[in-house]
Amino acid sequence: SIRELTAGLGWGADVISRIGAAGSGAASDIKTHMLRQIGDIIERLGGEGHKIVVAANTAMTCLLRGEDVSGLLRYPFSVPSLDTIIEGHKTIIGGIGAFVGGDIVSGLYMCGFDKSDDINMLIDLGTNGEIAIGNKNGIICTSAAAGPAFEGGGISCGMGTVPGAICSVSLDGGIVTIGDEKPKGVCGTGIVELLYELIRTEYMDNTGLLAEQYRDGYPITDDIILTQKDIRAVQTAKSAIRAACEIVMKEYGAPDIKNVYIAGGFGRGLDIKKACGIGLLPEELESKCVSVGNSSLGGAVKLLDNDGNITAIEEIRSAAESFDLAERPEFFEMFLKYMDF
Repeated sequence: SIRELTAGLGWGADVISRIGAAGSGAASDIKTHMLRQIGDIIERLGGEGHKIVVAANTAMTCLLRGEDVSGLLRYPFSVPSLDTIIEGHKTIIGGIGAFVGGDIVSGLYMCGFDKSDDINMLIDLGTNGEIAIGNKNGIICTSAAAGPAFEGGGISCGMGTVPGAICSVSLDGGIVTIGDEKPKGVCGTGIVELLYELIRTEYMDNTGLLAEQYRDGYPITDDIILTQKDIRAVQTAKSAIRAACEIVMKEYGAPDIKNVYIAGGFGRGLDIKKACGIGLLPEELESKCVSVGNSSLGGAVKLLDNDGNITAIEEIRSAAESFDLAERPEFFEMFLKYMDF
């Protein structure tokens, strides 16, 4: 609902657009509307007296606190504070880095990184793709700017995960839409599956070039067409995520990974085989992937069930460190390497 609200008021559906809007004078309005939405939720639950946990990306957390987010617009990226804040009945989960926020800390908590001896991975797929690897003894993480393609943004026929969105595609078996409604567009999971199918049937080559008969775009339905430009947008997004995964695993030391938790709305319905098939995720991780949906929300619920005890949250934050992909020269080499499907 925050996404729809900020987009509807001209503040953007992605975090970078919101940061820009805040820097142009909308920070106070964004904070007011966030507090109003939280207030509406409290009212629907019967009024005051509820405990509240906020788990959000660093930018939205800062805006909620009324803090300056201009440090997120330029390198070296920074924010006024990453601390966990407890104010009465409200807890705002702190972050790890400028682009690895409380939502990722909450996800790591949900997935039990604070208790695990095994090495696990969390991959949260969205406009920013956050990747973390480790266990209770140490966690490293980073964020890759994937853009909005996996959430249907920046795609001519793209849309979010709403009724009518094509969420699954088989060129042998047809399409599936959310809610079984008439197709209105394609969401992220549908785009991934379609690209896999186009490669499988050789309607598109590994460079992402559509076959000659589809140079004007591939018709999913009579009026929903995936264009060559759309494919390029997905290529850059998937290449950024894949390169980030490879660098994080290398940074940790080629670990024996037990579980790979795929988080986010896009991750919930993702066909892992097809995601690996287009090169979004390393093939060696396919059998280890577990979809956990909205891990940020799951961690917040877990914290409430634990009576708001933030000990484990702070253990995760203390054990974790983040790094900027731009500081790794091999990122650009890997980014180019994984552009092909």
